[in-house]
Amino acid sequence: MEQFVFQATRVTLQRALIGGWACWLVCFLVMPVSIVFHGTFETVTLFVCANVALLLGISFASPSTGDPAIATERCRFDESDIRLILSCLVVAGVVAIAAKVVDLVAYRGILGATSFGDARLKMEVNGSNLFSGLYFGLSPAIVAGGVLALPLLRARRCQWISFAALALLGISPIFSFVYGGRSVLFLVFAVALVSWLLVVPKVSRRHIVYGFGLLVVFFFATMYLFVGRVVENVGVNVDRLASLSHYTKLVPLDVDTLNTMRDLPDFGRYLLYYATSVGQYILHGVFEFFYLVQAKSHEQELLWGRYQFTLYDQAQRAILGPGAVPDLEAYNPTSGLFSTFWGPAYIDFGYLMVIYGFVFGYLTGRVRGIVERGDLFALPLYALLILQIFLVPIANGLLMASSVVLDVGLFCIWLLTRWYPGRLTVTANVVA
Repeated sequence: MEQFVFQATRVTLQRALIGGWACWLVCFLVMPVSIVFHGTFETVTLFVCANVALLLGISFASPSTGDPAIATERCRFDESDIRLILSCLVVAGVVAIAAKVVDLVAYRGILGATSFGDARLKMEVNGSNLFSGLYFGLSPAIVAGGVLALPLLRARRCQWISFAALALLGISPIFSFVYGGRSVLFLVFAVALVSWLLVVPKVSRRHIVYGFGLLVVFFFATMYLFVGRVVENVGVNVDRLASLSHYTKLVPLDVDTLNTMRDLPDFGRYLLYYATSVGQYILHGVFEFFYLVQAKSHEQELLWGRYQFTLYDQAQRAILGPGAVPDLEAYNPTSGLFSTFWGPAYIDFGYLMVIYGFVFGYLTGRVRGIVERGDLFALPLYALLILQIFLVPIANGLLMASSVVLDVGLFCIWLLTRWYPGRLTVTANVVA
């Protein structure tokens, strides 16, 4: 019987929330931007209360480090059961990847695309089909398998099937290169990083160097995607777009920065443009939230979760057709832009988003307690939730790259393993 110890006290939900706000504050202090602020005392109070409620919910649910039950009551798993479950996830992942290839090649004709813009147009115009839906529905299996592979490889268990699961996790975000997207790349990279921090007993200096190197590679890879698409649209004078994009209107760059960007050689211009655009992406959500609250009509009804938790509406569209469900973007005056975690929450719950924040925090805190007891199959869900909590000041992690599907899928995978007879909870002292 196998037991697992995760470093849940190293990467906590509280630290993720505070770390996310610290990153936002650092970016706010160093970015050469002017601020357009639509907040009032009432909306600022609402925003602060919602964040405090989220933190309180996490704290109420999270177990204390001195809880003796965490040190003694631990989950145990039979290795053959782990291998069977991971094999099922790998098979589901292979089916998902194959379905995506068929979707891209046969239905969308992606091989005939001549540019990022052409590929993106093919992705958007041809809509959804059986194979794209199959990939969409099975994507949690890819993430779950890749995350589970990390502790298994460290324990030298199920190595071949674990390598296969990691390979599928690495292949999945490559599809976003087809149309110049970055969200899936970021999601996979960040979830894998969080999972690794939860698994490895000690972070060494070598790990930090390797991590920094991967971060540099990730930055320039996404820079290639982003800038390449922009150059196709506006040419090499990207400084023009730096002041015209929708997400820049509330955090516009200073005139001196735009002039400097304009005078730099091509590579320097691209580098400065991308670095500042990342900073504006990080910053603009907070200010878009206050604009959203001001601009949204108070006569519109609350959606009570339908805007964020879209699975029910998506199922209706798949069964009854695209016209069966109204377009909920009509409720969002900042459609297409980040408005922190709280913008979509306000669309769904209005001022009750404070209560929603507490409940969401409490539920995520409960997941941490499960992981601290060594539940291997709760690890993927917890890693995703940590990322989503970190993103609170920037974007709604439930909507980014359709992550709500991952939340539901990873929860269902964990729930199924709880019913599986090979999993036991025992009383035993475990040393990491």
